[in-house]
Amino acid sequence: MTPLFKFLCDIYRDEPDVHRAIYDYLDSFVKGLPFLYTHRQWVEQNHWGMGDACFWGLWYFLLQQMPYNVSFLEIGVHKGAILSLVGMLQARANRDPQIVGITPLDGTGMTDQMSENYLEDIYHIHDHFNLKHPIIIKGLSQDSKVIESAVDLSPFDIIYIDGGHSFDEAKTDIENYAPMVRPGGYLVMDDASYYLHLPPAEIAPTLRYWPGLADVSLAVKVTLEHGNMPFKECFAVGHLRIWRKE
Repeated sequence: MTPLFKFLCDIYRDEPDVHRAIYDYLDSFVKGLPFLYTHRQWVEQNHWGMGDACFWGLWYFLLQQMPYNVSFLEIGVHKGAILSLVGMLQARANRDPQIVGITPLDGTGMTDQMSENYLEDIYHIHDHFNLKHPIIIKGLSQDSKVIESAVDLSPFDIIYIDGGHSFDEAKTDIENYAPMVRPGGYLVMDDASYYLHLPPAEIAPTLRYWPGLADVSLAVKVTLEHGNMPFKECFAVGHLRIWRKE
């Protein structure tokens, strides 16, 4: 682990002050790194994704844990903000990653379904930042053919699960895809901090410390916290939680 990432793991406790300190540090870090903040601002201003600015800092430090060209899988891509961020960070490090996204390309599960062509959106943000296009597996993450396609590209160094938000969907995604993380790799769960002791949510001007969703968080509790999967939690950043495979 890099020293800062190890520090965040070492200090992490499920307490409001610790959650606030990690969140606020990463938020400030992003705003202080021009190329990272430029990407975040483009996504925010063009309504190309969701999530908090501090998450850009998390991905920056998480990708530094990878000692070689990363193999990355995102479940639930939307318009490609995170795929392009991973691609940009790897390109700046002169790496040639394998970046894969699973998505039905039709806005399933999204409140924003205004786009007529999500694949075109994904390519657009990559083209805007002069990045190589990712591998897109079209379909729902629970589809057998989609799972088979992901298995063929596995193992992955990092898997980011932000798919269906029901308990059954989230639990199934964890059960199907967590085994595809290589030992020493990372699983990142979105919308998963509902039962943690985050500070009260603030609207200033965007929602800070939002804890995520009860159903997704319960799926995490059942599978990763109290199940028998070989994962150890590193820390949480808002509603994102990071787990390392033993």
